[in-house]
Amino acid sequence: MLDLYFKFGTEVIAIRIDGTNLTFSKVQGNWVKYAPIEGLRFSKEGILKEFPDLKDKPFEEMKRIAIQRFKEHIKKLQDEEKIAEYLKQDLAKHGYDLLAIHKKGFRPIVVK
Repeated sequence: MLDLYFKFGTEVIAIRIDGTNLTFSKVQGNWVKYAPIEGLRFSKEGILKEFPDLKDKPFEEMKRIAIQRFKEHIKKLQDEEKIAEYLKQDLAKHGYDLLAIHKKGFRPIVVK
């Protein structure tokens, strides 16, 4: 199990990788509550940036297909380290900076 901590503006975002399952959280002090990807807010513009072929679909269907494609891509990676590297590179394109990586049973590694 890996926890990745990213900074976006003044927010700290945590992503937990457990096998090929991902959960997401907004860190508030010492409080972290993880939720599945379906609990995240999505924008039509953000989805269309990644999947322009979905432009003619209604928003809810567009969101469902985008989440399904994302989960399929993560399952293809199969390794927590590869998933972490993919998330690090992908989120960097959107302005997220990796702060730390914490592997279960080890001390956190501070990146910045």
